[in-house]
Amino acid sequence: MSKQQPAGTGGIVSPDCAAQPAWNEAERLAALAGFAILDTEREPEFDNLVQIASEICEAPIAVVNFIADARQWFKAETGIGQRELPLEVSICRHAILQPGLFVVPDLSQDARFENNPLVAAAGGLRFYAGALLETDDGLPLGTVCVLDRNPRPEGLTGRQARLLQSLARQVMTDLKLRRAIAERDAEIARSIETAELLRLGSLVAGLGLGMLDYRTGHHTLDATAAALFDLPADVPVPRADIYARIHPEDAPEIAARIAHMLGPQGEGFIALEHRVLRRDGSVVWVSARLQVEHEGEGQNRRAVSGLLALRDISSRKQTEEARELLLHEFDHRIKNLFALISSLISLTARSAETPDAMKQSLLGRIAALAAGHDLIRPRSGQGEAGATSGLHELLNTISKPYASHHAGQIGIDGPPVRLGGKAATALALVLHELATNAAKYGAFASPAGRLEVAWQLGGDDLTLTWRETHAGAIEATPAHAGFGSKLIRMSAEQQLGGAIAYDWTANGLAVTLTLPLDRLET
Repeated sequence: MSKQQPAGTGGIVSPDCAAQPAWNEAERLAALAGFAILDTEREPEFDNLVQIASEICEAPIAVVNFIADARQWFKAETGIGQRELPLEVSICRHAILQPGLFVVPDLSQDARFENNPLVAAAGGLRFYAGALLETDDGLPLGTVCVLDRNPRPEGLTGRQARLLQSLARQVMTDLKLRRAIAERDAEIARSIETAELLRLGSLVAGLGLGMLDYRTGHHTLDATAAALFDLPADVPVPRADIYARIHPEDAPEIAARIAHMLGPQGEGFIALEHRVLRRDGSVVWVSARLQVEHEGEGQNRRAVSGLLALRDISSRKQTEEARELLLHEFDHRIKNLFALISSLISLTARSAETPDAMKQSLLGRIAALAAGHDLIRPRSGQGEAGATSGLHELLNTISKPYASHHAGQIGIDGPPVRLGGKAATALALVLHELATNAAKYGAFASPAGRLEVAWQLGGDDLTLTWRETHAGAIEATPAHAGFGSKLIRMSAEQQLGGAIAYDWTANGLAVTLTLPLDRLET
């Protein structure tokens, strides 16, 4: 048991050596480690604090110290000259067992300290007063204490006690602030690292990224994403500016889906594919993935922030469109083939005198049709620059299925023109469609019909006229363009870089093709 300790005005708590702390030592040491204060360098604000404690309490020794697992470590001290002491000689390790302010007027008269080397030595310590450094959870870390080599039966004055405890609270405030700053810096470092990983990942994957802020209504796009939308990079831009780039035909559906995602019932994620219309008129297909964070509950739930990932899928869309066009074209050509063969059979039947003659004539026309098909089929192994045929050869092959029945009804005239492989395929498709239509509706549909094909060279262009005369001509442009007409226009304009014009008259049909000579050589 301790010897009797006079009660000072600071309010001395008589400690019981057998008392067990209300806290767990492992938790206390973990809390101390969490502040990362041990073994740090001396700092002016803590040195100033112990000077203030020394002056206020009129004590030659003042310390800011922490009780670790095997030592007492001083963040700041005056009057000692050391940074740490063994735990065995620590007076503060007893102080942290007590709540509030711990005061011992004469250490040499206290059974807990009378044999302590720091007390028993000549001129040793006699007076101690320590204010607890305590976490918000009540875990003691150490003390701000003052010591004297003379006993103080009167302890501390009320003012000294209050100010010493105030200094202890200031130390804890500084510790918590330091920890908050360290956590903030660590979070910033993690954010920077995450952002860098996202940036590198986006570069590898070809993604553009955007940070979405729904509180301010502004979004920030990286260089890749900004280029897709033709907007400034790495600066906040109004959300409306991004939405304005969505193609007008896609905008209503995209806006409705995004609005639902952002609303109270939204799931926070959406995958979109849409077109972007840029300021120069170019169109880009993008795949967009949006992940947003919400706050609030129920009908008050709203999106506050999010991440946008974008990818340019124009090439994929072009491939898909080309595949669909090819399938549609294949279906169309098969139907045309059946219609053409049916027409050839009818024409042959009207002119053939015997079944055998009909057979021979029909087989010849079908063989000629197959030869025409070879001209519009891409030739494997042929280089892009290799010439494949002349315009005369192409027209003769296309018209051959009809020539025997319409002898004298077909005229072909023009200067020699050589065609490259790609141009021959595209032009053969145009002429084959025109010939098919002539067999179904025009010059080849009756014995009175006639086809004249002529072309001339002028400057950098070739101008070809396909002129049909026949009974029952259409005097006005048809209200609806069928797939065949669309295919003709697409081949002439997109593949050959030219222009096509139709003129329906009382005498029949005139089609004018204007084609760049340099495109015909490819």
